[in-house]
Amino acid sequence: MPRPRLVVNDGLVPVQGVIHLENKIGVLISIVILVVIAAVLFPIVNTQVQDLTNASSENYVGASVDDIVELVPLFYWLLVSLVTIGAAIAAFRGTDSTG
Repeated sequence: MPRPRLVVNDGLVPVQGVIHLENKIGVLISIVILVVIAAVLFPIVNTQVQDLTNASSENYVGASVDDIVELVPLFYWLLVSLVTIGAAIAAFRGTDSTG
């Protein structure tokens, strides 16, 4: 199968095997916005986790659940990275003229 060509096309003429860059730029901007929002919200998540795992806090979850709650920031960034990678793959996987 031949490799797709990168062509800037107005979309009026359907061309097989062409990746339309205009359609992908919006997805890339959305991915960047997602990562920026996740980075901005992370201190809130981290503060809540610290509050839940602090034994002197009134919101302390207990020693048995403490280790699980400490994994929340790890899963937070894991989810953000998986969504980012998935969106990038979905955006650039299609090679037909429909985008």
